[in-house]
Amino acid sequence: MKAKSKILLLLLISLYACRENKIVSVVELFDGESISLSHKKLSLKDDSAMLLSPGRIEIENEFMIVRARKTSKLLSLVDLNSNAVVKSWCNKGNGPGEYIGILNYYKNYNNTGINAWDGALQRMNFFSYESIFNDPDPFSIDLFADNKSMLKADNSIDGFYANMLQLSKTLFLGFGNNKGKRFTLFDLEKQTKMNVGDFPDSDIHKDAEPFFRNQAYSGYFNYNSELDKVIYMSMESEMFEIFNIVEDSMTLAYGNYTTIPQYIPGSVKLKQNTKEEKFTNGKGRLVYLVTSVDKIFLLYECYPKGASDSDISAYLSSKADLLLVFDWNGKPIQKYKLDCMVTELGYDSKRNRLYAIKPKPDPEIVYFDLP
Repeated sequence: MKAKSKILLLLLISLYACRENKIVSVVELFDGESISLSHKKLSLKDDSAMLLSPGRIEIENEFMIVRARKTSKLLSLVDLNSNAVVKSWCNKGNGPGEYIGILNYYKNYNNTGINAWDGALQRMNFFSYESIFNDPDPFSIDLFADNKSMLKADNSIDGFYANMLQLSKTLFLGFGNNKGKRFTLFDLEKQTKMNVGDFPDSDIHKDAEPFFRNQAYSGYFNYNSELDKVIYMSMESEMFEIFNIVEDSMTLAYGNYTTIPQYIPGSVKLKQNTKEEKFTNGKGRLVYLVTSVDKIFLLYECYPKGASDSDISAYLSSKADLLLVFDWNGKPIQKYKLDCMVTELGYDSKRNRLYAIKPKPDPEIVYFDLP
């Protein structure tokens, strides 16, 4: 009996230790102290217009492509050798050849240019590097020009794709809730549309209205063409996922479900007659995502210690000073502490350098050299 009692006691201690060591924040996946990184300002010539509100950064060889939010031209090209703004293009507007807004852009699947997704126009714009580097006003090709019907909504809730990735010449992945799935695969060659990407089994707000439930998973995703993997991160929590792309299917390879978004029902607004819903989770949230061939960089915002839900709602700022690095299997590699708060990121593989937007006191582009 004594031997059995000892075994039972050890089992209980083990279970208690496992419970106590359960990961409740993505930061806790990392052992040891963070490495400090200091920023340097990227001093650009003729940058006054572009830096009114710079956004996403993409690097190709010696050039940087920057998205602007508050100017009439949505994209700018910067020569990193001369630190000069070479050109700006993409006229903002509703006319022919104009753009309502570029929600996201990234290197296309075979690295021959960039894709820019205009969600309002449901237009996937492809700019070749040849035209970007050589033409004064680069011309775009609409990759969905002959397939607009495939983008139509299945019902009134769905139909707005916040982002669209090109996975091959004819295969595209849209981010947007359709029939209880979080993504949609479009095969232009087969003319098929498939709803993919289940909500996690541990999703604790299954009864939430579909629109609000999907809102908890709004975020960014990137495609690694060499590994045929997609990384997705929620901007409403600390959760991220990695998917394998096999032919025209999508399977979950890694899911960090210890920090799934928490659903909090709100009160009814009498004037609009709608519910005020919100989501919160853990000790912070993921803010931004950028990737390389072998690494995933996640910008992480810590909540104030001891903050209430209302304090956290007021605190959300979409800027952070903690950088979490993983490999494409979800394994933690390194945690970095930045010396300033930043927003969007861009990775320069040639220099092993991260560029970022430092929003205060005035917006500027800065960079961090990685060890």
